[in-house]
Amino acid sequence: MSNNNYTTFALCAALAASCALQASAGTTGSISGKVVDATGAPVVATVKAVSASQTVNTVTDKSGQFHFSSLGPDYYTITVSKKGYAATAQVDVFADEVESIDLQVGKPMR
Repeated sequence: MSNNNYTTFALCAALAASCALQASAGTTGSISGKVVDATGAPVVATVKAVSASQTVNTVTDKSGQFHFSSLGPDYYTITVSKKGYAATAQVDVFADEVESIDLQVGKPMR
């Protein structure tokens, strides 16, 4: 192979590697957290994440843990609801990142 062919091959290989790295970059993020009451005890409750582009719901497990995956990067309002209790928080979600948020539920204001 001539020097010119080696240079062309090296440039093609570098370009292919660059494209592969860009293709592996994620486009979604996640939110994980825990819901507790005023005493720190875990709470089983409904958790809703709302942004301008999507709304998703889940339920905490018995240890109060919740997780939303495959969320588009955006600003989300997280709302926890259980009869007689509520909590709200805001979080920014970024691609390839897990945002952690812990919420303490209290009696809703009237």
